[in-house]
Amino acid sequence: MPTATCPHCGASREVVTSATGAEVQISCGACAKPLFVRGASAGLTQKLGEKSPAASIAPSPPEGTTQAALGPYEIRGIIGAGGMGIVYQGWDARLNRSVAVKTLKYLPAPNFSAGPYNFITQGNATNSFNSFGVKLDHTLFDKDRLTFGAFWRTSDTLNPIVSNRSPLPYFGSSNTPHEALTYIRYLRTMTPTMYLEASANFSRRTNREVWPHSGDSDNWARETGFNGVTNNPVAAGPPYIILTGYMPIGPAYDIPKIWAFNNYQYAGTLTWIRGAHSFKFGGDLLRMQYFSRSYGDTRGRVNFLGRFTGHPVADFLLGWVDNLRRQLDATGPYHLVSNYSAFLQDDFKVSPTLTLNLGVRYDLMKPPKEKYNALAEFIPALGKIVVAGTGTISEADFENRIMTAGLTPYVVRASDAGLPETIVRTDWNNFAPRFGFAWRMFGNKTVLHGGYGIFYGSSSLYRMDEYNDTYPFGVTETFSRVSSDPLALTL
Repeated sequence: MPTATCPHCGASREVVTSATGAEVQISCGACAKPLFVRGASAGLTQKLGEKSPAASIAPSPPEGTTQAALGPYEIRGIIGAGGMGIVYQGWDARLNRSVAVKTLKYLPAPNFSAGPYNFITQGNATNSFNSFGVKLDHTLFDKDRLTFGAFWRTSDTLNPIVSNRSPLPYFGSSNTPHEALTYIRYLRTMTPTMYLEASANFSRRTNREVWPHSGDSDNWARETGFNGVTNNPVAAGPPYIILTGYMPIGPAYDIPKIWAFNNYQYAGTLTWIRGAHSFKFGGDLLRMQYFSRSYGDTRGRVNFLGRFTGHPVADFLLGWVDNLRRQLDATGPYHLVSNYSAFLQDDFKVSPTLTLNLGVRYDLMKPPKEKYNALAEFIPALGKIVVAGTGTISEADFENRIMTAGLTPYVVRASDAGLPETIVRTDWNNFAPRFGFAWRMFGNKTVLHGGYGIFYGSSSLYRMDEYNDTYPFGVTETFSRVSSDPLALTL
């Protein structure tokens, strides 16, 4: 018979098991006080068929000799004992599995007692960075001046507890973002009342937030018993397991967060002072590039709600999943954007006490273009999903995904719908008038300022991710419980 330390008398003795109906009673061999266990450690394995994201970690039983039986489960050892009883490692011969011990090891032992809470944790977040800057001014000739500048920052941060995710420090995140800004500016004095200014600028920002322990194992399926998830070393790890009312286990499901943002800007301005007027004419070109990779749920996300046994932890130990989801592979856009603008402005000194600022600007902000045409949007006027192209998947694979999902009547190519590859048409009417004034009202002590203008801007490019991280360019599978069979899930 197996042995354990009794939480009542403290003796390390053999335990005695007896079955009454559907409940198994376990008693201490020394004091004979009863202990109870709701079920053996069956784990996460489910009967999902060929597309199962959760499968047995090994085709054969673990090492050891069968000691006893609890209902249909063979007892292979004791996982632990405490005030709630003894938890055994079980082997389910029907499903050929034994998994829970693999994920239970991440749950910490109690270290705190205050009402219903028995665990408290804290972690020290760190943020180290280095900033550098260089600036160079050079006079080429009497009327020509050149300025160069470069600034960059490297960072290394550690967040041991990701907000609204698992409170266990082991499942924190690290990030190594980089930022850079460079520019070159040329100033030409053409006449005492006219000068030209031209500049070229480049900025870049990157983000690489990951779970720092992905490399702790070269086979997380073996470590956790949860197959069918990513093997990418950047995102590898255990699934995110949610036990309703208890702390989640696993790294945050929405990391890694890896992206890069580049800005290229070219601008020129001519200033001409004539009498009471100070004219400015100019324009600029802004080229933006945004690359992002989303690994959300590539490790899988599993929910245990306790709908079978009435207790989420019991469902977890038995492997009775309520629902789970997985993303088959990382997705993400490669957006390219070009914006153009031109302006005319006049600072007009009407009198010694009144100055007017008059101007107009024109902005041409083109919609983002995905490099591989991996964009999909629902257009209400058409009642269909419009796709720009096939993205990085083949034409045959694309058509097969649409057909398999039964979406063929509801999907149309942008070109067939008379729409551009960006799906959204360019707005050519962004004229922006501006007016302002400065009036010295009472001598030199009081000045009244006022103004009115129309300004145009664009939303952050990351908000466009959802038009790329969607079917058919990305595939996320969701499995739900079958109420009549806790061992089966539906896709």
